[in-house]
Formats: sequence, structure tokens, C-alpha cells
Amino acid sequence: MTVDTEIIRNAAATLDAVTSKLPADHPLRMEAAEGAKGAVSGLYRVADEIDAQAAEIARLREALRKAAQLTEICTDWNLDEVEIDGEMVRTRELGVEFRAALAQEQGERK
Repeated sequence: MTVDTEIIRNAAATLDAVTSKLPADHPLRMEAAEGAKGAVSGLYRVADEIDAQAAEIARLREALRKAAQLTEICTDWNLDEVEIDGEMVRTRELGVEFRAALAQEQGERK
């Protein structure tokens, strides 16, 4: 699922603007201002967190892509197995797993 953080930020700005437009003597002004203040800051915080998570996901996606490419290089150099955490693992199988994970992640983003 793709989240457009700009929509969240626009909603926060709109909520803030609408609340501040109420006349000072309006009976809902105090209540609306209180609630809106928390909601606005919460919306901005959520948008910032989503952006930070998206950057981390992009970094991990790139690392996974490079790992998949590295398994191809290992296979090209007849390095059929590598030791990972004390266990021998076939490089072809690793490559298949990496590419499948990338394909799945790309499918989930659409």
C-alpha cells in the first residue's frame, strides 16, 4: 500500500486553518482548538514516520538487489556454496530467494 504523506500534511494544514477561522467567541472555538492542535501534530508526526520508513525500505530494497546480484557473481565464479552462520548454503538457492523477495516486495508496492 502506498501512502501519500502530502495528503496527510494537507489534511493537517486544512484542519489547522479551519479551526483557526472560528471566531474567538464561538462556543466550539476552545474545544475545536484543543482537539485540532493534537490532531494536527499527530498527523504531521505520522507523515514524518511514514517518510522515514519509506526511506529505510528503499535502503533495504537496494541491499537485497545487490545481494541477489552478488549471488550471480558467485555462481559465475563457480562458488556453488558459501558459509553463512556456520552453515553451507547454495548460492543459486540464495539468489532465487533474494529475487523472489524483491519480486514480492515490488508486487506489494503496486
